[in-house]
Amino acid sequence: MSDPIEYQIKGIEILEFSVTEQKDKLNADLTYGFGFTLDHSLDIETKTISVTCSLKISDAAASIQFASLKAACIYELTDFLSYVKTAPVKISFPESFLQSINSVTLSTIRGIAFSYFKGTFLHNAILPIIDVSELQPMAGNEPK
Repeated sequence: MSDPIEYQIKGIEILEFSVTEQKDKLNADLTYGFGFTLDHSLDIETKTISVTCSLKISDAAASIQFASLKAACIYELTDFLSYVKTAPVKISFPESFLQSINSVTLSTIRGIAFSYFKGTFLHNAILPIIDVSELQPMAGNEPK
């Protein structure tokens, strides 16, 4: 087993935010639906990895979208070049590290969403806890 990767959050950026105005009062028993994607990108120059989360909140049937939020967490790695080779480009992060930054990113998005929706009709739309070990790459986004 390899040593854990040392990293820290270098930045958090809100990229997009929108709420759809509701003409009718929502049922207090409404079950919310949550859809999200996680996208990873590397910046070799700054030795960082960015995880961008796009979150959509809707009704359970996903027929009415209430809000969307897109934010990025930027992570700085202590020993970045041990995992990313530049010529030829080769990336080899352990799965446990990817699960860790995905989990931190989702937790950060949960907090941002709660802060933005506090006191609104989406006050109780709290992103549930997600087991990141169960996430699957989307078609076309598998690591190369």
